[in-house]
Amino acid sequence: MGSNNIFSGLNFLEISNNVLSMRGVTKEISSTSAAFAFFDHLACARGLFFQNPIKRVSAWELSEVHPALCAIDDLQRKGYYLAGFISYEAGYALLDIPFEADKMSNVPLIDFYAFETVEERTLGPSSDGGFFNFQCSETFSSYQVKFNQIQEHLHSGNSYQVNLTFQNTCQSQGRLEDLYYKLSQAQPVSYGMWANLPEMQILSLSPELFFNKTKTHLLTKPMKGTLGIHERIKDLDKDHYDKLYAENVMIVDLLRNDFAKIVDPCSIRVDKLMELEQYPTLQQLVSTISGTVDVTLPFSTIIKGLFPCGSITGAPKRRTMELIRDIESRPRGIYTGTIGYITPENDMRFSVAIRTLVKEKEKWSYGVGGGIVVQSTAQDEFNEAQSKASFIARANTFSLIETMLYNGSYIENEGEHLERIMKSARVFRFSVDDHLIRQKLMDAVREKNQPYKVRLLVDQSGQISVETSLIAPLPSVMKVRFSKTHTTSTDIFLKHKTTQRYLYEQEWQKAQRTGFYEVLFLNEKDHVTEASRHNVFILKQNRWYTPPIEDGLLPGIERQKTIERLDAEEKHLLYEDILTSEKILLTNSIRGAVEVVLESTP
Repeated sequence: MGSNNIFSGLNFLEISNNVLSMRGVTKEISSTSAAFAFFDHLACARGLFFQNPIKRVSAWELSEVHPALCAIDDLQRKGYYLAGFISYEAGYALLDIPFEADKMSNVPLIDFYAFETVEERTLGPSSDGGFFNFQCSETFSSYQVKFNQIQEHLHSGNSYQVNLTFQNTCQSQGRLEDLYYKLSQAQPVSYGMWANLPEMQILSLSPELFFNKTKTHLLTKPMKGTLGIHERIKDLDKDHYDKLYAENVMIVDLLRNDFAKIVDPCSIRVDKLMELEQYPTLQQLVSTISGTVDVTLPFSTIIKGLFPCGSITGAPKRRTMELIRDIESRPRGIYTGTIGYITPENDMRFSVAIRTLVKEKEKWSYGVGGGIVVQSTAQDEFNEAQSKASFIARANTFSLIETMLYNGSYIENEGEHLERIMKSARVFRFSVDDHLIRQKLMDAVREKNQPYKVRLLVDQSGQISVETSLIAPLPSVMKVRFSKTHTTSTDIFLKHKTTQRYLYEQEWQKAQRTGFYEVLFLNEKDHVTEASRHNVFILKQNRWYTPPIEDGLLPGIERQKTIERLDAEEKHLLYEDILTSEKILLTNSIRGAVEVVLESTP
């Protein structure tokens, strides 16, 4: 294969004996399972699982795109399964549009892996995990500048529709498979997938089919046009309907023309026009186009004829891609490219890579956008783009918690508790109405005249519940022990009070059953952190100490007050510090500060 000129300049990887061999470069890898991917089947959490690749084809430069596609064809003809992606910017090579190298993203233009077999797998319910620290790269004012540039081109006749996009970022905690499951429950789609690749991880919840080839039948389902979740087409005013119709029909015409390059022209049909598909927060207009092809039609021919999908460029495709290149401030990368797989029988399924998150290093990036036509308004388009990413935050299925003391007259430290829950809401992108919370709290304690524990819960959608209960008396013996399970100091859920606290609940129940008041934890560095329901203070040589937040613990309201009252110092503490301390205090908002005795070893 190396002697064939078509592979000149191509990164063609052979995975064997834990070594990746590239032309002129050899890299050691830890396992032949360096890449694996799961493709969901119609949102049923059951799909094809690709693992243990034996070959890799990747293109990092525009000059490598055509050779890479030929290499993929060659591997398919040899009987391999292939799975991978094509980044949006590869389209500039396919359409021979100039594109500056320094504008490339950090991911390959093409990245495919060859597998000898695949297996079916069903995903189970996910464990703890979630998304946080959401950031948008685009302000409305910067978006409006680009929107206005596009309107000038539309009015000048340079394009009829331009798909304008921008990038957002967030972080996550949890296993890749669990995060995908959470996302798929928040937004069930037909073309979801997740992948762990050498340079990145991918979570794709795409609702849009780029193309599906089954034997001689080729199908595409462009998605263009968005409605609110409760809107109905028949109730739209004429201007709104005309805008949606123009968006969709323009792209249908574009894709019919693209189909004519590779499909028997007499077989091309528009099977459905502007069919409404419903999702949890919006509705999308989808059309279906089909045609007949030769059973052996190569993947490269399909891609050269159709890529990138017209629904994420606009029309006409070539000129509009030039405008996108000049107006958008960042490369799209995998977003709006395509992701899918090919079988040895030459069947294929590829999605348009929208609603897709790509993780490099510590952050996920995900693009959002929409088609701009003459009738569009900047604010509506910006809001619509942001709404398309709301499913990510909705994957946070836990609730935020605040536990407060009602002393018979008022809720103590109510302002501090609400400030903390609002901070957590911003981190995890929860909708929280602090005025409504105050009203709910007031209603919950209105007729009570003795101390109560007040437990506030808020879910991602902003639903509020308040529970009150009498405070149980303290046990006569206040002994504590250490858990044998260590925590991780970087676990974000330790720094925010949420219902996602399985380990703490499990260990607290064990402690209760064996006669202990509380259970304490050490982190991965063997630093003392906190108890399951309290912060920790110790007295040594007439000085009070408490672990720092960086060791992985909740910034308790009572903790801060106790630091100020005792003039306590934040310090990394070890088990030996607890063992040799003169006093151990546990603090929380219900109990205040209580003295305990250690009667266990770690």
